Amino acid sequence: MNKKPDNKSIELIYGAHAVEFFLKSSPKRVKRILITQPKWRQRIQSLVTDHPETADLITEISEDQATKLCSGGVHQGCIIEIIPEKPKTEADLKSMTFAESAIIVAVDSVTDPQNMGSIFRIANGLGASALILPQHNIAPITAVVRKVASGAVETLPWFQVTNLSRTLNMMKEEEFWVVGADGNDRSKTIPEYQFPKKTILVLGAEGSGIRPGVRQNCDEFVAIPMLGQVESLNVASAASILLFEFARQQLLKIIIG
Repeated sequence: MNKKPDNKSIELIYGAHAVEFFLKSSPKRVKRILITQPKWRQRIQSLVTDHPETADLITEISEDQATKLCSGGVHQGCIIEIIPEKPKTEADLKSMTFAESAIIVAVDSVTDPQNMGSIFRIANGLGASALILPQHNIAPITAVVRKVASGAVETLPWFQVTNLSRTLNMMKEEEFWVVGADGNDRSKTIPEYQFPKKTILVLGAEGSGIRPGVRQNCDEFVAIPMLGQVESLNVASAASILLFEFARQQLLKIIIG
């Protein structure tokens, strides 16, 4: 068995989709590949044909060992240990070039890893340009987040900032409008609301919503009309509806001309 790395210097990824995507996109960051079933060996070799040395990192372990390593998470027979990558910062965000029509998702106080992973996946799938996360009071990017995101953590640019309000004000100077997903007296509902061409959509935690300090930096607010008895949707569901509505409006403008 290969020498076990220092736990402080690794992160775990597990689950078929997340593992396969990472092996294809970032094989040089892989330190160990742990499998519980021999069929995974051939599958991995087919994913890293450009970096065949990656297949030499495979070690077979028992189901019990894998389950313990993942703290009971559903690993589907394969776990990889990877070299952590330093998060991109506010300075990196400022230097990024955006299209004339673009939407960025800013996540405030969302601490549930399932929701965080879903937001990554939804944002990627519906064409968001980037994700902004504060450093504190937010779900960290863990193996659970990566599994739920199904590769989106590796493909969607994301930035970790020390002060979300300051970052929002900085992006206003880049001609972005900051739109809070929040039901209040100033909110407009979709489809009545027309998204600006360059939008930062701010999503808050379920229940408490967007923090007051961050809310003060929103230019406008948008809400989803609720037609049944429930008063709100979870944050990931809301993200999917709002991001789809932005994409629909931009596509409609292209069709109409």
